[in-house]
Formats: sequence, C-alpha cells, structure tokens
Amino acid sequence: MSFPTLVTPSTALVLVLPVASTSLQQTFNMVQLILVLVNAGGGR
Repeated sequence: MSFPTLVTPSTALVLVLPVASTSLQQTFNMVQLILVLVNAGGGR
C-alpha cells in the first residue's frame, strides 16, 4: 500500500521526528557510557 499524496514531507517529518530524537538520545547515552568506560580504563 502506498500513499502518494496523503503522506506529505511535513507529515512524514512529524511522524519520524519523535522516533529519530529517541534513537538519537539512546545513541548519545551509549557514547557517554563508552567514554566513561574508556576514562575508567585509563586510556585517553
């Protein structure tokens, strides 16, 4: 099923933004965790 005119770019953006921001937050948390582990290991 395809919705050529129903889903406009702005609508798609509104739908994608919450998911993207959540995954971005998770990725940021992962990066912070890795940095903490590296600092704890003494490697710089």
